[in-house]
Amino acid sequence: MDAQFEDAKEQPLRLRARDAKDIQVVSTLIQDSVFKRHAISWNARQREFAVLLSRFCWERGSDEGSQRIRTVLKVTDILDIQMADLTQASAPDVFSCLELRFKPHEELSGELALILSGDRDVKMSVECIEVSLTDVSSPYPAASRKTPDHSQV
Repeated sequence: MDAQFEDAKEQPLRLRARDAKDIQVVSTLIQDSVFKRHAISWNARQREFAVLLSRFCWERGSDEGSQRIRTVLKVTDILDIQMADLTQASAPDVFSCLELRFKPHEELSGELALILSGDRDVKMSVECIEVSLTDVSSPYPAASRKTPDHSQV
């Protein structure tokens, strides 16, 4: 039997980034994601940072309305991490993701920076690029029912 259009049902994203071009794809997908302060996890022993995001589903387009999905962004092989401005008592409870940047040092080592609104960021010195983005829920309607608007910069 031939494949049918219906066979291509949308699947949750399960992406791995291992070079600078891959980071650009992940960055685009997490733009306008939001997360709460308690959704951050840093495991120094395993050199692993993870955050549970409420990701805007840019890939679904406007035909299905504004949707979000729970997604885990995970970075491993971290040599050093700086995120004090997220854990201070004066920090907001909710953060908005603007971009994930990679600045190379040697070959694939370098600095990953999760840039957040409010002049905050998570800076990670990495041995190599090892980033994953995994959807862990079904899509749901965005509370705002609106697509993020970047025209008011």
